[in-house]
Amino acid sequence: MTTELMAKERLSPNIPLFALEGMGGSGKSHVIRLLASQLNESGLNVLGCKISGMGSGDRIDRLRCINAARKDLLENGLASEKIKEDKRKDRIFRLAMHHQVKSLIKQTTGTNSGFDIAILDRTPMMPWVYSASNDPDNPYLEEILNDGLRTTAQMGISSVYVLDVSPETAFARMIGRMCVGKEDFEKMVADLCKIIKAPDQASHEIATRSINFITNNHGLMPKTYEKYALIPYDVMVNERSKFVEAAMLLNSKLGIGYKVVDAEKPIDQVVTIIIEDMRVSLARASA
Repeated sequence: MTTELMAKERLSPNIPLFALEGMGGSGKSHVIRLLASQLNESGLNVLGCKISGMGSGDRIDRLRCINAARKDLLENGLASEKIKEDKRKDRIFRLAMHHQVKSLIKQTTGTNSGFDIAILDRTPMMPWVYSASNDPDNPYLEEILNDGLRTTAQMGISSVYVLDVSPETAFARMIGRMCVGKEDFEKMVADLCKIIKAPDQASHEIATRSINFITNNHGLMPKTYEKYALIPYDVMVNERSKFVEAAMLLNSKLGIGYKVVDAEKPIDQVVTIIIEDMRVSLARASA
């Protein structure tokens, strides 16, 4: 698929779109809230949207239930060949992604949308990142990649910011959020660490840092545990590099700018790096 053909599919939202990418636990949702707050203070009305992954809403909730049921069937060796094929195609998450993109475009293409800028939590490249990280020999990778590129081309994203953290940081943040506020959080941390199948040293570091996040008031926002969120450690390691590769593909295929941001830094520094780059992009677009 050529860039020219994909460009013809663009549905031209009326406002600038910026996207944050990165592993679960990289801090996307927290950074987006702070970015929106600062931009609101500057007089801009910000739309925040979930793209890829599981968001909320009746249709997404149904897909979440279907995904959970299918995951149980797969884990217990009871899945049909169709379910196995859908899993390799990442079909449930791609359906959710397309629904979210349609909702975004609907909100941003009207003449009076009421928003000045949109900040997206992920891009349509997430299904490819996960699938390629989980199984490099997946026969549907090209299909998933082309779907991600085609859908991204429709959106007209200005820039992608990849929040980069170590797998240990990512897991510690996620597990901390899943266990914060629970009386038996230390046992929960230990149980969740077993799920990710990390090497002993990494598992110990993740558990220690998770407990530190919980006990030292790091402002963790509670997050409901969902099976799909805690992927195996080795898949997370692969995802770290695949997110950067995906951003580079969007740049080379669609001309979308990208910046890899060290999200191990204090969050105020991460926000400053991104918002300064956003403002340069906005100024360039309005010149």
